[in-house]
Amino acid sequence: MKKLSILPAILILSSCVVTHTGNISSSSIGKNVVYEDIALGVSQSNKLLGLGGASQDAMVLEAKRELIKNRSLKSNEEYVNFTVDFKKTVWPLFVQDKVTVTADVIRFTIDTTKIYSDTYMNKVVGKPIGVTFFNIGDSVYDNHYSLGIITNILNPHKVRMFYKTKNDKLRSKTISIYDIYAINKANGDKKSGEFYGYTDNKGRSEAMKIVAVGLKSVILRDRTNNMRIVKY
Repeated sequence: MKKLSILPAILILSSCVVTHTGNISSSSIGKNVVYEDIALGVSQSNKLLGLGGASQDAMVLEAKRELIKNRSLKSNEEYVNFTVDFKKTVWPLFVQDKVTVTADVIRFTIDTTKIYSDTYMNKVVGKPIGVTFFNIGDSVYDNHYSLGIITNILNPHKVRMFYKTKNDKLRSKTISIYDIYAINKANGDKKSGEFYGYTDNKGRSEAMKIVAVGLKSVILRDRTNNMRIVKY
């Protein structure tokens, strides 16, 4: 039977520092509008030993392109109230930058009885009942080890995520919350970055690092850099 047991040692290389900065650009409308939706776009860049990555301006532009693809405007709609959030996660040898751009989607109307649509209020007030572990903008792996970002929480069982294929092409898909694994999160005593002892069916044991945490299982990385999903 497969099992996990926590090891007491925590390596210093597994620690990281996370910083956030951002800005808001509000808009003066001056007409009757309905707030229809919230559009979101995310871009991500990685640096290893100071090499690679993209400029901040390029990342903002890519995030804005993703916002437009994720929620294109319909007739009589407009983007307003842009926000840009910069997140930097620093490990001893690795730096990850993430830019998230959001905007309100408004629709011009002559009706003054309703200001906010149900879609808009659901996104502002919170997530569907039952979804507490995952958030929009989380970096996640899917069950095929593709790295992506949650762009929308559809219902208590499904989310939409953007991910990169092996050919470095951006794709989106709807996926079960039980088939995604969050980076830099903890579920009980299962925490990304910590080391656990893994014992397979043949009794062989190995200390493996938790790469990402899911609701019922985790992704582990072994000493040869291979990843595997293990239920807990």
